[in-house]
Amino acid sequence: MEELVRALYAKGFEVWVVTASPEVVVQVPALRLGIPPDRVVGMRLGVDASGRFVPGVIEPGTYRMGKVEA
Repeated sequence: MEELVRALYAKGFEVWVVTASPEVVVQVPALRLGIPPDRVVGMRLGVDASGRFVPGVIEPGTYRMGKVEA
């Protein structure tokens, strides 16, 4: 993936990650590849007033057609 990401950047592409995995989990390895966290689109969980994750995915879920919508 590192080689692919470097090649895409060298050709002037914007590189994004769209994943069915939790967005917050994928942001760290994506950053290691030079992909900023704001270019990672994945499953997002709600957060309560104390900052804890709550059950349920914020739509659109990034699975199947939800990836296209996201």
